[in-house]
Amino acid sequence: MKLNLGSKKTRIKGFLNVDIIEHPEVDIISDVSELKTIKDNSVEEIYASHVLEHFSWRKTNDVLKEWYRVLQPKGRIFISVPNWDFVVRTYLLDHFLSNWLTQHIYGEHDNIFNYHKTIFNFTTLSHELYTVGFSIVKRLETMPYEVKDASKLVYHSTGEQIGLHVEGIK
Repeated sequence: MKLNLGSKKTRIKGFLNVDIIEHPEVDIISDVSELKTIKDNSVEEIYASHVLEHFSWRKTNDVLKEWYRVLQPKGRIFISVPNWDFVVRTYLLDHFLSNWLTQHIYGEHDNIFNYHKTIFNFTTLSHELYTVGFSIVKRLETMPYEVKDASKLVYHSTGEQIGLHVEGIK
């Protein structure tokens, strides 16, 4: 089994879509921080693009523990989040919080779930992944599967990706 967490309407071949908001494309309607219907060690791979930042920084460890719980030994997780280092660097260069940059700090606020509640850079995210038990954590240039989701967003002025992409292996 492979899971696309916080999928919205994005399909990845071979993955089950899990989202808290019901859509025809969603296979499992669930809060992705509590995968109660998924057995321990039953998931081969998790794809989580721009979902982890929607949980409180106080809950990050618990969310990652839950994702770790369902992953099989040697299972892989791919996580993309807004890159706080990029946000800070861009603000310091522009000295302006454009609507676009503000959206990446706070979320889109277009529904009750679309608020950003924590920030990550590679150091903080890799620390969290190692803390819950992942044996290998590495930074990626891009997320796998060529999915056209928030992980592909680039800053219009520089062409730089705004996302931080990480792979963890259980």
